[in-house]
Formats: sequence, C-alpha cells, structure tokens
Amino acid sequence: MIASEQNVPVPTDGGLESPLGSPSETTPDVLDIIADAENRNPCHDIQESTDGDRWLGGSTSRGALALGSPAARPFAIAAVFLSLLLVGQLVFHFRTDIAISVPRLQSPLAMLSDVLGADMPLPRRVGMLSIEASDLQVDQERKQLLTLQVTLRNRATYAQAYPVLELTLTDTSDRVVARRLLLPDEYLSAAALAEQAFPASTDVDVRLWIETSEITAAGYRLYLFYP
Repeated sequence: MIASEQNVPVPTDGGLESPLGSPSETTPDVLDIIADAENRNPCHDIQESTDGDRWLGGSTSRGALALGSPAARPFAIAAVFLSLLLVGQLVFHFRTDIAISVPRLQSPLAMLSDVLGADMPLPRRVGMLSIEASDLQVDQERKQLLTLQVTLRNRATYAQAYPVLELTLTDTSDRVVARRLLLPDEYLSAAALAEQAFPASTDVDVRLWIETSEITAAGYRLYLFYP
C-alpha cells in the first residue's frame, strides 16, 4: 500500500531557528568588536603621541630660531657690553690690590687711571706698618710744649701711603685728658712730603712739638691707622 503524500507545511523564514553559535549570528558581532577595537584607543594613543612629539619638536625648533633671530642680537650685544663694563669697574676699583699682587700690571693700571683722570692710590695696609719707637717729653725751655719723637716703619715690600697718628694724653690715673689726630702734612718733613709715599722697607723719623696749655699730662698712647 502506497502511503499517500501529505502536504507538510514548510515553516516560513520567521519561524526558522538557527542553532546556538551559528555563523549567522556570531560572525557579525565578532567583526563589530574587532572593528571597534581597531578604531579605539591604540591608534588614537599613537596618534596623540605622534602629535605631541611633533608639537614638542615644533616648539623647540621655534625656540632655537628665536634665539638666533636678528631680533635677539641687540640683547646679546647689550649683555656682553654690560659684562665687560662690570669687569672694567671691578678692575678699576681694585687696581691697587691688583698691582700689588701682579707688579707687572702696575704700569698699565697707572696708565688706565691717567686716562680716566684719576690717581693711582697708594696701598693702605696698616698691618705692614709699625711704631718702632716713640717718646714724649716736656720741652725744657717752654713748659707748655711737648716734644713727640716717633720712628715709623713700613715693613711691606712696596711703597704705601703715610698713616694718620692718633696721640692720646692721659693723667696719673690713665684717664684720657686730650686726644689729637696728626695728619701726614703735620708730622712729616718737607722732604718726606715731596716723595708722597712711604718707601718700602724704610724707617721714617718724626719729631713734632705739641702745645698743651692748661693740660697736665702724665702719660700718652700712640696709635696709627688709615681713615
């Protein structure tokens, strides 16, 4: 007996069910994920890094060009000029000390002083001066006069300026009764004044009369210094 054919209804497309994990559903999703991953951070980060390098490189190049540009040259010239001016002022101010340290520079420094209309000052190192001997006596003929005798010595190997002498008179209790400053013009002889410098490694004898009316002195102190 031949079975009769039956018309089995064929499900429509909407009724078809695809197996779990079939390519029809998974493939598009995987491709979308890969595409999103390719379009996301890695390329974007690399692009940002590249742009940053280009930006840094561009700024450095611009800075180098700015320093070497013609507009910067006047500032560079001014800086060099001010530096040289400062060095020249220091040399001029310390020219005496430089001449002592480097004697062969004394003549050029003296010429520099002449060009600038200034004198070459003599050294003033009081530590190289000393009072070798001193004596203060009452003048036997004129009781109101004191005779001061002093021997000064310049122990330096170069000429120096003459110092100022400070004479202090004291009473029997060693209290100060009078004080006077003696300038080189007052205690030096005419010959010593003509030289205008205390020669190196030389002694100078000083003899001076001082009026002490209405002052009774029993002792004295002598001190030398540069003002």
